[in-house]
Amino acid sequence: MGQIGLDLLDKSSNYQFMETQAHIDWSLIDRAAQALGVSEAARRKWKQRGSVPHRWRIALIQQTAGAVSANDFIPPAPSHAEASQ
Repeated sequence: MGQIGLDLLDKSSNYQFMETQAHIDWSLIDRAAQALGVSEAARRKWKQRGSVPHRWRIALIQQTAGAVSANDFIPPAPSHAEASQ
């Protein structure tokens, strides 16, 4: 378990899990990815695109001891207005 994950376990009772990609805690993703050796430029691209590459997702879940889950990487469903266009 990574240090970030241990730090988060201390706060887990107050932690609100992210339900959609729109609610990703990018500061958490950034810290975990940095700990995994992901470059600053790559992390910045992830945030600009609003998604994390598939190959990093499991490592981020493990690094955060589950504070980030697979569900956090599921894109939000389109709204009714978007679906009808």
